[in-house]
Amino acid sequence: MSRLAHHSRGFCTLLLVLLMAGAAQTIRLHAQDDPLNQIHVTPPPPKPAARATANSKPGSKTSHPGKTQTSTAPAGKKSASSAGTHHPASTRKHRTISPRVQRMRQAFVASASLRPMAQQLLQDRSLPAYTGVEAYARSHAKEDAGALAWLVVGYAHVLDRDYAKAIDPLTRAKVHAGDLGDYVAYYLGTSYLQTGRAAEAVSNLADFAKAHPDSLLVRDAAVNYADALLLEGQAAEAIALLEPIRLPLRSDLQFALGRAYAASGQTAKAAETLGNIYYTMPASAEADAAYAELKKLPSLPPATPAQRKTRADLLMKAKRYNDATDEYRDLASHATAEGRPAAELALADALHRSGRPPLRIRVSRIAAAMSMGAPGGVPSSSA
Repeated sequence: MSRLAHHSRGFCTLLLVLLMAGAAQTIRLHAQDDPLNQIHVTPPPPKPAARATANSKPGSKTSHPGKTQTSTAPAGKKSASSAGTHHPASTRKHRTISPRVQRMRQAFVASASLRPMAQQLLQDRSLPAYTGVEAYARSHAKEDAGALAWLVVGYAHVLDRDYAKAIDPLTRAKVHAGDLGDYVAYYLGTSYLQTGRAAEAVSNLADFAKAHPDSLLVRDAAVNYADALLLEGQAAEAIALLEPIRLPLRSDLQFALGRAYAASGQTAKAAETLGNIYYTMPASAEADAAYAELKKLPSLPPATPAQRKTRADLLMKAKRYNDATDEYRDLASHATAEGRPAAELALADALHRSGRPPLRIRVSRIAAAMSMGAPGGVPSSSA
């Protein structure tokens, strides 16, 4: 769910840009990816040099129209610029536009009428908007523009979290998906997964990295693929898939990997991986779910003071002051005599920022105790 929220805004913007962008600009950007797709642009012919004026000195060379004027060179020598031969611009060969570029040109020119309907659907997702885009997709079923329309319909259902209805349009979009094939495959696999059709999700996402090696969704698809593998009871395969791509750290990937460790009986690795999410990524969407998975483990070691403080500090940094208050209170209740003053000061700050009633302690006394290095004698806190 968090991955969908992460990509929804970006992909929605991408679709709108694709629909609104001019065909020529889109073709130029995609053509730059492949040298064979470069379209040669003929430079303008050189300007003729100025004619000799009446003030020209006798013996000076007079420029002729169509020739580039050069400086006078010593006898027997020719300048480098005059040695070159100028070829008429008309004789330059133009490279043929690749079929892929031609396809994109046709798709984006044809999508001019699709643009307003797609924009309305992505913004409102009303029944008339769905009907209009679906009608366009059916009337352009054998064209790239039709595939783009089906993708818009399927993605709109994903935004509505109506994954069952997203499957059919996304399946139709696969035929002519072209350069958007990775998005079609990812959201189709996600829809299969969210509707409990794990086997079809596995089949759809198994070759994603091989089919779309340059896609921005490679790791996201791998996480969904691992989730589907876990549902199919293939924890070892999920671990083999996720371990090589676990860095840089991402909470969703770590969560899937931690669950795979737990399912395969690797309790220590599961506790380390899930604990890392809960204590060092407390603001992530998977943090609470990671804690729930931690509590299912048979022999979970207690959290260290350093882990508790890290979690509380990161929650404060994320401006989740109520959650930070709970963590600092727990930290203060388990703190040593030396560490309690700092914990209670942090708790007071969190309570103040959250707008909750202040602590019934003397903060000045705590500060004085800390500055003097007093080990204890600080009353306990309560809110």
